[in-house]
Amino acid sequence: MEELLGKIEARLQEREEQVSDELIFLINSRINPPKPVTREDVYVRTMFLVSDEVNSYGGRFPKEELPRIAEFVIDSPVIVGHTKERLPIARNFKAELVNKKERTWVKVWFYWLKNSKDALSLKENIDHGIYKECSLGFVFEFPECSICGEDMRRCQHIPFKTYQTQDGEKEAFFNYRNVTRVLETSLVYRGAVPNTSMSDELLLYQKHDCKDQVCKLGRVYKDVVEGALNKAGLSDQVELVGGICDKGYSDHDLDIVCPPPLAKLVLEALPPSYRSKIHFVQNLSDKNKPKVLPFGFISPTKPQKSNSSSNEIFHLDNLSSLEGEFLIEPKYDGVRVQIHRKDRTVIILTDEENTIENRFPHLVKDILAYDHESFILDGEIVKYKGNSRLSHREVTGYIHDKSDPPDDSHFKFKLFDLLYLNGEDTTSLPLEQRKNLLKRSFSDTNFIHKVKYEKSNPEDLPSKIKNIATSEGSMIKKKDSKYFDKKDWYKWKRHFELDVLVTGVEKNKGGSYNYACAVGSRSNPINIGTTYSTSVRAKIGDIIRVRVDYVSKSPANGDYDEDDKFTWYAPRVLDKRSDKKEPDPISVLERMIDRKSSADRRRLSAAEHLKAADCGQRTVDRFVLQLHWWGKAKHHDLRFQKGKVAIGLTLFELDLDGLNRGRRFLCEWKDYHDLKWMDFEGEIPPNKGDAEGNPSKNYTAHMKILDSGNYKILERKSGFTRFEIKGKILNGVYLMRKVKLKGKDRWLFWKRSTDETDM
Repeated sequence: MEELLGKIEARLQEREEQVSDELIFLINSRINPPKPVTREDVYVRTMFLVSDEVNSYGGRFPKEELPRIAEFVIDSPVIVGHTKERLPIARNFKAELVNKKERTWVKVWFYWLKNSKDALSLKENIDHGIYKECSLGFVFEFPECSICGEDMRRCQHIPFKTYQTQDGEKEAFFNYRNVTRVLETSLVYRGAVPNTSMSDELLLYQKHDCKDQVCKLGRVYKDVVEGALNKAGLSDQVELVGGICDKGYSDHDLDIVCPPPLAKLVLEALPPSYRSKIHFVQNLSDKNKPKVLPFGFISPTKPQKSNSSSNEIFHLDNLSSLEGEFLIEPKYDGVRVQIHRKDRTVIILTDEENTIENRFPHLVKDILAYDHESFILDGEIVKYKGNSRLSHREVTGYIHDKSDPPDDSHFKFKLFDLLYLNGEDTTSLPLEQRKNLLKRSFSDTNFIHKVKYEKSNPEDLPSKIKNIATSEGSMIKKKDSKYFDKKDWYKWKRHFELDVLVTGVEKNKGGSYNYACAVGSRSNPINIGTTYSTSVRAKIGDIIRVRVDYVSKSPANGDYDEDDKFTWYAPRVLDKRSDKKEPDPISVLERMIDRKSSADRRRLSAAEHLKAADCGQRTVDRFVLQLHWWGKAKHHDLRFQKGKVAIGLTLFELDLDGLNRGRRFLCEWKDYHDLKWMDFEGEIPPNKGDAEGNPSKNYTAHMKILDSGNYKILERKSGFTRFEIKGKILNGVYLMRKVKLKGKDRWLFWKRSTDETDM
């Protein structure tokens, strides 16, 4: 486990501490000096060491870590200025937790000998307020972000910046987690502690303001660079490369592939504080491209995605604009890996740079059987059940399951690229040559399958894609593209799927979750909506994959521009994607709602119908009331058809007689979901990760239709709806009002009595 060094400023107590027999006993029993001390031998003073308050560096000790500090500080030395060149001047021997000004503090007692050199001077300087400051040196393992729970050196949140969470706006800080040692406490002069309290690895945690959209520590952000280049009209002429493309930021140089004549324009387009970080690359030739050697992680090439453009395609008729000749491959829903071999050593690396070869012994055996001394293969590990391919979640579940011995008999490695062979880097070869080299050098085995492909010109792409695509879609790559030419790689996705950032979490009765989500980037998230209930667990800051029926775009001022609002319909969570670091940019949503697509025009017509209803125009449509139960749990679902989707309410403890007498019932809003539930009646098996409509893993859920008919919206305002329902059980005018309950949005539902006003 990595260990991190911390130093925290503390306060000396400016009053004399009565030296009791108890304190002398603690010194002699805990420090165990060779010659026991007496009250006449020592001075004792105290310091308030650390508390559970966020300090000036953006760090905080959670209350559960404070007892560890109190334990570890005993018998630690007191030194001067954190220098190890001189011997300690005192020693800590007692610590306890105390409450002070509504905070929990670690109070520490330390002692020194009266007959030691400068002992009286030290006492007088402490007692008269000259020596006030001291510092704690300690070792911990993990700086936990208060917003997303991840390592704050890796996530996008910055201490003291404010972020939107499910509980409202919160200021970011980090928790010192897993304190393992206290090194020393040290007397320091005010200002003697350097500006940073952490080692070089933790410079992020300085309190700082951002100027020119970059922090004082030099971090540069992908969305800032792309926005500046797009504004200057350069985004299609230059290219970002390196780690910033995957992480969304960089703490080092900023690599830009740029023709020399454009270098000055790029410099002028970017914020001034970015300019010293730029490293211009003329092309990705052998001299400038990343080093490709066995056992060195190579950032896998994927179709280009940026704020301004996306090579993810959702409509086949968009492919006609492409130029050149292409190779089409099937797309798989597995885990992307690189397999490295040198001599008899094999490692398998995921996109997250984790090694997983110990989970795939059969695959390693087949790799070692090839008659080559060294190579690097690129492909996807896929899990099968019989002849059926399973989902990404099934693969990651197996990888993270540490059961022994591993059973990889149901997995196949889908091999599609060759990066290195017998001492030669092959990434500069055209794709078609790399494919031919793969064909000649690597035969299929029980656990390794080379991915099939077809050649095509742009005109034939739609028909050939249909022949070769899986249920996920297909990859389309220019046949002469080099490995790092991501602009020449495209992905056709059969389903509308988005990688989104979780910005809020709500846990429901029964154990399911709803997630508030955003697209764009971590540093500039754009809210898109809330998912359906799901059993998939995630936390704020995670990336999850969501499948939607379609996406619509509402123009802000009658014309489409950058202030438009995106809305998704029927968002179902597929899984958590720990391999993804950033949510999808806006350009992916633009691809989904491409108005040139004939398929999308049909979806847009449905979206216009929904928009009319949302604007308060009267609509007439179906409703259904269902009883929904599993085990001892039950509730009622009231659903309303709205165009080609359904919306509705989850009603807790609904009493129909009470409803007719005017009683108000608490409920939760059901966002857009599949229209199939309007007519569903029957059983839903226990949820093993893929069963919609049943939050229970142990019980079969049941659904019974109690009433159905038509409804009509009479009035709709923010947080209030009045509508007429015509059914056998529900019949009359009903109202819904949004209320706040324990900080969360809930709704009240009731039937209007004849003498009741709507408000």
